[in-house]
Amino acid sequence: MHDFPPAVDAYTKAQTSRPDTRSPTRFLVWLLRVQADVVAAMAVAGLFWFLPGALSPLLLGKAIDVGVLRGDAWATIAWAAVLTCVILIGAAAGITQHTLAVRGWLIALYGTCLLYTSVQGLRPIAEEMDLTMAQLAVAWVLQNEAVACAIIGASRPRQITENVAASGVVIPPEMMSRIDDVLGDVVVRNPMLTRCV
Repeated sequence: MHDFPPAVDAYTKAQTSRPDTRSPTRFLVWLLRVQADVVAAMAVAGLFWFLPGALSPLLLGKAIDVGVLRGDAWATIAWAAVLTCVILIGAAAGITQHTLAVRGWLIALYGTCLLYTSVQGLRPIAEEMDLTMAQLAVAWVLQNEAVACAIIGASRPRQITENVAASGVVIPPEMMSRIDDVLGDVVVRNPMLTRCV
């Protein structure tokens, strides 16, 4: 298993998976969908992890009833061996489940860091144009041919003023090219892939 750097297709395969950032819940569901194989493996490992807790009383009871109470040493050893195997399977499954959980978390974190790092690469461009990062984003969206309509929101009055000021900004072609270079594969350039789901 090759884990680092992880093969993060969450932000590089624009045709198959784009982050759904409309809400935290949708983003989490998207992350789970992108890592469906890891989540499924974690679920299976989790079931086996609980096996000792579910079967230990039964197996211990069998060892006592069939072996100890009847005085049969071999039956006691056999049931104790089965109990030991179930406990070892549970321990291995627990280790596997936790390894997969950490792996899924690291892949999601690494992909998010890649996206954040890409976006932070825009800060010098925004400063060069004397814009905030939000204003640069609004201006870029308004000039992006793949975007039919920009719907923006604000939680503070100051943001409304900034967004309105950004609506009149024209980003020169050389700056648009620099923005595309910084963002790389993060940008969806195919208009067919920008539809809301």
